[in-house]
Amino acid sequence: MLKKLVAGITAAVLMGMSVSAFAVPPELLITEAYAFTGVLYFCDSTAKTVVLKDVRPLSTGEGAARMAVEAEYNELMMTDTGYSLQDGSKLNLEDLNVYADSNVRAVIVRNALGIKVVSLKFL
Repeated sequence: MLKKLVAGITAAVLMGMSVSAFAVPPELLITEAYAFTGVLYFCDSTAKTVVLKDVRPLSTGEGAARMAVEAEYNELMMTDTGYSLQDGSKLNLEDLNVYADSNVRAVIVRNALGIKVVSLKFL
């Protein structure tokens, strides 16, 4: 009987406590993500965009092929971090044009706002 009373009081206290939670706006949810190889064509560090050419998906499938076509020669938004050389050393966005016409591996994601480069590594 005492166990049931303690369990009931504990359950009532836990249900009465406020729980904080948050949600991501639907337009920011990632719906697709693929890895690609390509060549860095141009980077606009002030607009935080990059243009890639010769974009080829590393995976097979219709979604990856469609995104590769969409990413080719288009300005793609970039995240604030995630650029590195082959040895792993990090780069600033302003320094990417020094490596123009270099081969890269990129991870590109899609959400409701479009496609975006989240990682760029020089090969």
